[in-house]
Amino acid sequence: MKSDSSPVEIQLPALSDEAVIEVGDFLRNLYLFFSSHYSPQISRYYQDHEYNPNAQPKFFADPLDYEPF
Repeated sequence: MKSDSSPVEIQLPALSDEAVIEVGDFLRNLYLFFSSHYSPQISRYYQDHEYNPNAQPKFFADPLDYEPF
């Protein structure tokens, strides 16, 4: 089965300033609750996968790894 790799577009509705703050606060609190509840598992996962929060993500090949011409 072939997976669809096209980006997902999310159309967000226009919201009042107050609604934006309420939704943002809800999402922040949900994230904090989730991460505190699952923190042992999250920590274990990153330890098992040698996660380095200071490492720069590699989006492109290292320019020294190949010759372009």
